Amino acid sequence: MRILVVDDDPLFCELLTLYLANKADQVDAVSDGEACLENVRQEPTDMVFLDLRMPGMDGYATVRELKAQWPSLAIVGVTAETRPTHIRAGFEAGFDFFLTKPVDPEQVRALVEATRIGRPPISALQT
Repeated sequence: MRILVVDDDPLFCELLTLYLANKADQVDAVSDGEACLENVRQEPTDMVFLDLRMPGMDGYATVRELKAQWPSLAIVGVTAETRPTHIRAGFEAGFDFFLTKPVDPEQVRALVEATRIGRPPISALQT
């Protein structure tokens, strides 16, 4: 399984990469939407953790482009934003699930495991 982390904060990328280290065969990180698209074009990817607010192409535009080209790609939005309007807009754009910063390592791992066994990411944490 290959996972891509996309965030303009290098420390957050490093932290999420550490959380994912034992859950994936390969974890890579890039800092913006354009680099994300190029990276996924170059190498098959199973899952993306994507920040909503980044300079240049934001997470909303990036997820729309990803889903247009790779509809089955599992994409988790990562944000400090908790307002329902932002979350709703994210689901409408194509995100499968959201994590709020600071992220819980167990939620991250649960989402990866759900994706690995072929379940939609949103089902990993439904109550």
